Amino acid sequence: MHKAAALCLILALGCSSCASMGTDYDEATATQLQPGMSKSEVISRLGQPNSQTTMPDGHLLLLWLHSEANMLSGKSGARSISIMFDASGRMVREINRTQTGGRF
Repeated sequence: MHKAAALCLILALGCSSCASMGTDYDEATATQLQPGMSKSEVISRLGQPNSQTTMPDGHLLLLWLHSEANMLSGKSGARSISIMFDASGRMVREINRTQTGGRF
């Protein structure tokens, strides 16, 4: 019985030491996006964006951001991608892509 309790405690501590926030999009899928794709198609592949900004000219900038950290290992990482869409909802281009740290 004590072994089971110890195992549960270890699992609970391990799970509570991890943090993740944002949309955990697939990086391989993000590299396959092409200009001309619809906004809904991009969202279906990456998930819901974390931010949407309408520009004065009617273009739409969508941002996906994901960060994670592990308190036990001290490792952390973050990545993001920004994509511009025209007023009709078609992908114009990728504006920015960043990655720091890495997955653990």
